[in-house]
Parts: sequence; structure tokens; C-alpha cells
Amino acid sequence: MLEVAISCKDVFNRLSQRDTQYTCLPSNSQWQFAEDVCERLKLFSSITEIISGTKYPTANIYFLKICQIKLEITQWMNSSNELIKMMAKFERYWSVIHDIMGVATFLDPRYKMALLEFYFDKLYDHGAFTQVRKIRVLCYDFVFYYQQTKNSSGSSPLLNRTITNDEPLEEYDMFIVRRRETRSSSVKTELDHYLEEDIIKRTPNFDILNWWKTNGVMYPTLQAIAKNLLAIPISTVASE
Repeated sequence: MLEVAISCKDVFNRLSQRDTQYTCLPSNSQWQFAEDVCERLKLFSSITEIISGTKYPTANIYFLKICQIKLEITQWMNSSNELIKMMAKFERYWSVIHDIMGVATFLDPRYKMALLEFYFDKLYDHGAFTQVRKIRVLCYDFVFYYQQTKNSSGSSPLLNRTITNDEPLEEYDMFIVRRRETRSSSVKTELDHYLEEDIIKRTPNFDILNWWKTNGVMYPTLQAIAKNLLAIPISTVASE
């Protein structure tokens, strides 16, 4: 609606010249303000349509879109209009959600760590490396946690034995087994292998859920993580 009104700016001017009862003609500064706001709202409108779509978007697309908003808001900070200075509110949301969105992006074989490096270089300058490393460590933590959970629910005789007072070091033995399985080379190889594989080419109709369904044999732990993380909504509050 605002965009249509702006496109008819000359019509409002001519109306004020022909109709003496028309006294609500916006001033030049008001028109400029409307154009500024409209330009900003276009970005939010297009992204809202994507993340609130009926096809239920997966969490791997959020990081890219939120980074676009963060970059734009950074530029808007130089605006003279107080109403479009929104960085403080955005930062509160960003500080809470950007880590988990980064992990979801890492699980996208089209991006992995490359997209994080690309955007963090723009957002953090000299602090980009630290931010990327933080999410990389978080990815490893997820893998270790999922693997540990899987091992603890397995059927290992040692882990399922009941500790008795006659064997005071049996708990220590269990601790050693858990540590060995948590740090097993198979877990590290799975994650490292995923990172070492070439990033696949971006395509318009890429189906990340189908990709993980197909490649789960190679990356079973990462598949389990993707199954949970990709279903996370971008917000618990309706975008409207």
C-alpha cells in the first residue's frame, strides 16, 4: 500500500492544485521518510514470505536471511530517521539464535563452513575467525553428544553391569569405556570427512531433507543431528 502511494506522488501534488479542500498533501520530508521506510520493509517482507511459507522451510535457510537483515540494519544505522534504527532489538535476537542457525547452515552441504566464513567476514571483520571457530566447536560438541547418547543406550555388557561394593573400580572401568567411545576415531572421521568433501553446487530446488535421507549411511550421527535441528522454527512468535 505504501509503495503504491509513493508511485502516485505526482497525483497527490496535482490533486492539491485542483481541489482546494484537499489539505493533507504530504511534505517532501514526509515523502522521503515514506520512501526510506518502504525500502526497508521490502527486505523484511520478502524474507517473511520465505520463512513463513506454506512449504515449511528448514532451519538451514535462516542464517543466510538473518545475515542479510543484519548487514542492512548496519547500513541503516547512518540514517537520520530514528524509527528505522533497530540494531539494539535485533542484536538481542541475534546473540541468542545465531549459533544454532550457524550449525544448521553447517549441515547444508551447499554451504558447510564456507557460508559462515563469507558472512562473518562481512559482519565481524577481525573477529570473524573466532566466530567461525566457535560454531565449528559447537558442531563437534553436537557430534560427541549424539554419539555418547547413542553409546549409553547401546547393549555394551560393561556399561549395563550393576556396580557392587565388591568392585570399587568398576565405575572407573565404565568411565574409561565411555571416554574411549566418545573420542572414537569413527566419530571424528565422520565429521572431518563431511567437511573435507567438496561443497555441492547450489540448485534452486535442492531438497536438504532428501539429501540427508540419501547420505545418512555415510554420516549417521550428522543425519541424526540434522533430523532434529532442521525442524527448529526461526521464532516461536508469528512473523506477522
